[in-house]
Amino acid sequence: MYKDQPDPEWQADEYRQARLNFLSICEQAGVAVESHIHTLVSPDGSELATDVALFGPSDATRLLVMVSGVHGVEGFSGSASQVGWIAQEGYRTLPSDTAVLMIHLINPWGAANLRRYTESNVDLCRNFLDFSQPLPVNQSYSAIHDELRLGEKLGDRGQFAGPYLGQMVTESGLEYVVDLFMAGQYEYERGFGYGGSKPEWSNLTLRAILAKYSIGVERTCIIEFHTGLGPWAYGQLITMHQGEELERVRRHFGPWVFNPSADKQPGEEGYRIVTGHTIEAYRESFPGAEISAVTLEFGTYPPDQTLALLVQEHLLMQQPEEVSSKVMQAIRAQLLEYHHPADWEWRCAFWSRSIQVTRQAIAALNS
Repeated sequence: MYKDQPDPEWQADEYRQARLNFLSICEQAGVAVESHIHTLVSPDGSELATDVALFGPSDATRLLVMVSGVHGVEGFSGSASQVGWIAQEGYRTLPSDTAVLMIHLINPWGAANLRRYTESNVDLCRNFLDFSQPLPVNQSYSAIHDELRLGEKLGDRGQFAGPYLGQMVTESGLEYVVDLFMAGQYEYERGFGYGGSKPEWSNLTLRAILAKYSIGVERTCIIEFHTGLGPWAYGQLITMHQGEELERVRRHFGPWVFNPSADKQPGEEGYRIVTGHTIEAYRESFPGAEISAVTLEFGTYPPDQTLALLVQEHLLMQQPEEVSSKVMQAIRAQLLEYHHPADWEWRCAFWSRSIQVTRQAIAALNS
């Protein structure tokens, strides 16, 4: 049985503590950790790494993969659930021929710097493309890119990002604005929602991890933990699977699992095409296996407020010489709150929903 509430000791509000929590709990469980050391260091000079631990038999044909930190600053809630699952000894009740692979903070630079993006200003969840092929074009973003700079319209500290986006929402609707900024673009490397021009360190590292642990796997479920989208303390499951695969995922996790391109029509509110998603790595890493990949997206603050804050932070990052460190620290603290709220009931709800989805995934692997 899992505790109804998470332990405060599982929680962390900064990268170094989150990593220490994960390494310590794995040591207590007697499980070896494989660390993939990043090429950069954290702001305090400490080592950055993605840490990996396998629970259960190494030759299991059924594998649950739990991934935190795809969008760096969103990683702390997922980290707490990973630590909590280990602390509650969830591995002791795994069915036979079943293992759990923990991938802790796959975008460690983003987590340490409290950014959504990687060290190259890349949205990792838009980076899983074949870069030898022509890249997607986001013509709508091109029309507003030149406006995204500090100055009169957006304020000297980006403080007018909210009114700027508000006018766009009034003219075109919230869904259009969210899609405009979050769908990804591949033309402006210093732009918002940049998907990159080559695979990022985190992309290559995720693929290397999966290549090692996918051998012999016949059935896999993948859970990615994300925050910041949706109603407060509501956990929405999202998948990119289509057709029969989508129906299977819904049999495992419920009919309310949402696919933004399968459940909506072009022009309809909520419709969205996502390019470069991590699901591409999962598909390529488990050839011949049955794959059920879901994102647990847990809601925090209203999306227009969250997007305005992300835009403001983006503006400041592009012109750091114009901004004091004190201002940047305040923005980063707010970004943390918007993606890992301090409210204890919110953290309890995240824990409860994450454990529910984990149970469903393990049951699905053995159905």
